[in-house]
This record gives sequence, structure tokens and C-alpha cells, in this order.
Amino acid sequence: ASAASLGRVRDAPADLPPQALQKMTMQTRANACCWNPMEPMHLTLASEDHDLYTFDMRRLSQAICVHSGHVSAVLDLDYSPTGTQFVSASYDKTLRLWNVGEQSCYNVYHTKRMQRLSCVQWSMDAAYLLSGSDDTNVRLWRAVANERGAPQLGREQRKREYAAALVEKHQHLPEVRRIKAHTHLPKRVLKAALVKKTVRGTQQKREKNRRAHSAPGAVPKVQRKKKQVWSVQE
Repeated sequence: ASAASLGRVRDAPADLPPQALQKMTMQTRANACCWNPMEPMHLTLASEDHDLYTFDMRRLSQAICVHSGHVSAVLDLDYSPTGTQFVSASYDKTLRLWNVGEQSCYNVYHTKRMQRLSCVQWSMDAAYLLSGSDDTNVRLWRAVANERGAPQLGREQRKREYAAALVEKHQHLPEVRRIKAHTHLPKRVLKAALVKKTVRGTQQKREKNRRAHSAPGAVPKVQRKKKQVWSVQE
């Protein structure tokens, strides 16, 4: 599979090029593609429309999940060796960490001096992230922001596990949910996110009005998971 045209490839003799079993074309350009190492049927695409799309290769007609949050084109992504998270690098100068199957990210990494990101990689021990940006620097990040690099005492480890268990137990409470979901973002990203939200709301309202003033069935309601898939060829 490639980012430009995604498809399943059948085995072919050595003297013949491989042939695609299925080909899927999207509405917008896909900049990167990465397979889940623990679920070989699932893959995620980084798209030019600021979103990421997770597909099941057995059914390419619609995405399993749409991951939204970036405010500019997503240029690269990589899965953790555990297959439970992945990281994305975007033109908006931020790294975002996602849990598999969730629509919103759980953490955002950014710095003042870091410029537009072009590549990202997860270390094989699942403890660190490496990112490359336009400022000619490669940065090393911890996969868990508040995790210490030095070996921890048993008492410290038990304290962290107890705190994590408390958050998991009381995550349904509004205050805990708000603190857990909060991520600090630069002002420029917040402003761009607000503009993007306004534009999408206007598009949805326009589509709703067009459907209301058209003949029944003339303007079908298409889910967002299917809307970005242009065609699927067998």
C-alpha cells in the first residue's frame, strides 16, 4: 500500500510486477500511511485535509475512525510497537498522540522554536518519540510526558500507579474529565481551530438547508467516514 493510492496486492511471479486486488482513491491527498503492528488488517492515513483516517483493509469503502484535531496538513505518522497508540506530525508545528479508535488526541507536544514538522518516529522500546522539523533539528520526546527517565524506586512506582488508578476510577466526574482532557495549545493553533470549527459548521448548515429544500433523496446524507473516499476499485 502507498499513501497516494491504497490497495491490497496479490502475489505475482518474480518476473511480473505485483498486481493490486483492490484500490481506494480519496478526495484529498494522503501524505503518509502506517500499518498497525498488532492488528495487521488496520492502517492509518495522514491526509492533507488536516485529519487522519483509520481503515480496515477488508473494507476500504469507509473509514473505521476519523481522527480530528490538527489545523493543518498531517505529513507523517507512526504507530507505537504496542499497537495501542500512534503519533502524528503536522504542518501546524505540533505533535499529537492518539489512542487507537479514539477521535481526539490525548496529548499535544509543541515548542516555541520548533517549525513545521515533516517526519516522526516511535522508538522500538515505546518510550521515546523522534521528530524532524524545518528548523533542521531532530527532537527527542518522552512518549509519556511526566515519566522520569531515571529508574524509579518501588515507592515512587506504586505512587504513580495509585494516582493513575484514581484517575481511571473517577474519570466519569466532570472535574476529573475536564482536567484529563485539557491540553495546552499555542494561541495560533487555538485561533485556527476556531476558524476551522466555524467553517465546518457553515458547511454542515448549508448542506442541511440544501437537503431540506430538495426532493426527498436528492441530497443523501453521507457519513464523514464515507465522504472522503472517492472510489474503490476491485
